[in-house]
Amino acid sequence: MRPIAWPTEKHFTAWTGLAPGSRDSGKRKGNAKRRRNRAGQLFCMMASALARSKTIALGAFYRRMAARRGGLVANKALARKLAAWYWRVMVKGDDYVERGIANYEDQIRRGKERALRRLAKELGQQLTPVGNPS
Repeated sequence: MRPIAWPTEKHFTAWTGLAPGSRDSGKRKGNAKRRRNRAGQLFCMMASALARSKTIALGAFYRRMAARRGGLVANKALARKLAAWYWRVMVKGDDYVERGIANYEDQIRRGKERALRRLAKELGQQLTPVGNPS
């Protein structure tokens, strides 16, 4: 039996050139250029196409990242997410099910509520809901 070329999805995303760089020491950043091979370029093209979608959760992920970090970083982050899912589907046999943008936004809202509750508890405060969240 032949061993898998990429044992983990991190190995695969590093091979495609989509993994984040590690040449950062706090103040200074190294200038080692990370090149994407053709597979990485294809994932970037798929990410830019998905970024324009209005009903798919990946489009919402791109817009959220682009608002925080910029379009180029968001495109690379979405491409990395696609590459990781591709590895999981091909190697592990997992299924990818698109749950839609409403489910993604609900997941983000629940995360923000959890963070707010944790912060209120840390500050010795108590949250009281005002109305029905929609």
